[in-house]
Amino acid sequence: MRNRDFFFMGIVLILTTLGLTSCLDEPTISQAPIQQAVIRFGNFLPATDSLHITVNGIVIDPSTSMLRSNDLSSYILVHAGEKVIVVKNTAGATVDSETVTISTNSLSTLYVKNDATSGLPVIYAVLEGDAYLSTAPKTGKANFYFINFLAADIMVDVHDTTGGRNIFMTYDLKRDAIKSALNDTNGVNSARNFWVSTARMNDEIGIATQTILPNKNYYVYIIGVTGKTSVVFREFQPAPVIQH
Repeated sequence: MRNRDFFFMGIVLILTTLGLTSCLDEPTISQAPIQQAVIRFGNFLPATDSLHITVNGIVIDPSTSMLRSNDLSSYILVHAGEKVIVVKNTAGATVDSETVTISTNSLSTLYVKNDATSGLPVIYAVLEGDAYLSTAPKTGKANFYFINFLAADIMVDVHDTTGGRNIFMTYDLKRDAIKSALNDTNGVNSARNFWVSTARMNDEIGIATQTILPNKNYYVYIIGVTGKTSVVFREFQPAPVIQH
């Protein structure tokens, strides 16, 4: 009788030990990495002063609190996913309110501008690349991005002011389109003339001169309405890179 009791006690002890061991050996699940993205905002509403922009009810960066006309905010690291973006003018009136989906690991600029068809303010998202890849030009070079915010297709013709030679041209830049000319070497540290013409008639609608520095990204915006076209330059350091 006593031996049988010891036998059953031994079985219970073994089963208990196995149960504790299985609990202790269960692998822990590490927290999933946060899905991130990099965004910035641009204020390209005509005849508009500064804009106050919130994301999910929060000012996510000081540069979006009073974003001046024809200007860009800083690059901002955010969680990917749906965002409710509200844009207000200096009087506090809502200019636009939209829900925008930010993709994981994306690098985007969200432009507040008038829709080319309706003329109403919209948030126009331009995907510029992957946020885990560097947008920096090669050493000593410069990157250019041309953005057409006119209601028509255009042509951009770029010349070095010192020699008058053509450096590169972008044909048929569609409205609301972006075109890049990456790692350009010609004319760095010198001034350039940017001629803007309509794509079909070759009539000049705008001209501007900009001194180009190495290791910079340049955004060239063609904005305005018929008879009042402007070429706006913005110089930026390369966007921050998300580390995996």
